[in-house]
Amino acid sequence: MENSSLGGKINPSLLSLKHLSYLDLSRNDFQGIPIPTFFGQLESLRYLNISRASFGGEIPAHLGQIPQIFGNFCNLKTLNLANNQFEGGIQELLGGFSSCPNNELESLDLSSNKLKSQLPASVGMLHNLKYLNLYNNDMSGSIPKSKVFPRPTLPIPLIFNVSYEWVPPFKLHKINVGNCKVGPAFGAWLQSQTELVFVKLPTTGISDSIPEDWFLKLSSQVEYLDLSANQIHGKLPLQLKLPNALLLDLGHNNLMDQFHFGLVTMWLSLSLKLIHFLAPFH
Repeated sequence: MENSSLGGKINPSLLSLKHLSYLDLSRNDFQGIPIPTFFGQLESLRYLNISRASFGGEIPAHLGQIPQIFGNFCNLKTLNLANNQFEGGIQELLGGFSSCPNNELESLDLSSNKLKSQLPASVGMLHNLKYLNLYNNDMSGSIPKSKVFPRPTLPIPLIFNVSYEWVPPFKLHKINVGNCKVGPAFGAWLQSQTELVFVKLPTTGISDSIPEDWFLKLSSQVEYLDLSANQIHGKLPLQLKLPNALLLDLGHNNLMDQFHFGLVTMWLSLSLKLIHFLAPFH
């Protein structure tokens, strides 16, 4: 039903589909209606996408409370509510999922709504979560030590509340964190991530030199690397090669280049072709 220009009320006849596991109502126009309460009876759902569908109401809303609606969704793996008109907080939503004995939620996208709240501690109880997107809301708080996500897209006043020495028990392939305090140092949690292909950490308060071992390990596979608008200093490794890089952005830092021009603010936004013309990267 994706991109079908559906509208109006959603018929409860969906309940006759007892084994429905995948429901995509994205890119429709439901004109600000709340999520129907009967969705909570679709207990076999593993995937629900209602992004860009003009749903509205608060989270929780009076009748269509998302905690009530999703309370039976302990088997849900993917929930996408992005680009709607949801308001309020997400404490009860995340609390509902975290209270599931064996919650399986892996992907949660709440981006581009009108959510206003602290990031609840219960987010750290979603042990299978691999993707969290809260972009373009008005939230605050700290990301708990128990959970650092592969792609926490959080350009909001949040901080990573982890110690410098903490080493997470996972390896990420992608991290996208902007305008969220990660620095001042490249912590052990970040240096332990040596399998990253996509790294986006602009405006994260890093005022450290780039760890050479970490940077060299990333360079063989990284395709996108953005460390711009920090206060990173020092030099790049002379042996640095980026055979798969499509973009490298180290702009608006305090790096010393390899052309002996002294301490300068570098701007490098490189396509794959441009990388081949930069001698220090070969």
